[in-house]
Amino acid sequence: MRHIRIHDNGFTLLEVLIAVAILSIGVVSVIRLFSDGLKTSYALKGYTEAIFHARNIMEEAIFNPVSENGKFDDGCKWEKTVSDNYEGGNVEGLKQINVLVSWKDGVVTKKIMLSTLKVMFKTKK
Repeated sequence: MRHIRIHDNGFTLLEVLIAVAILSIGVVSVIRLFSDGLKTSYALKGYTEAIFHARNIMEEAIFNPVSENGKFDDGCKWEKTVSDNYEGGNVEGLKQINVLVSWKDGVVTKKIMLSTLKVMFKTKK
């Protein structure tokens, strides 16, 4: 009589299901990390553009210290204020320059402000 030998070389259904479950948990975690990264980069995009605009306005304000406002093509609004009084007191020849940039992020309006001081020398004639 012949004996038929059953080989035990494969995986059981239960082992395969457990392996798939563990793998799917890992894949879901990685997908969530990518999703959170995309949300963060989108949120920082507005801040990056606003800081870029504010720095450009501030550089112009150093050479032309007058109060004015405007709007950029991407929807950011800006306001430049120049005052003789600054938070530390009133010093002759010292001007405070503030640049405020605001933008819409969904339904929320976000703002950043850059501030600097400029010494205004009087020229002798």
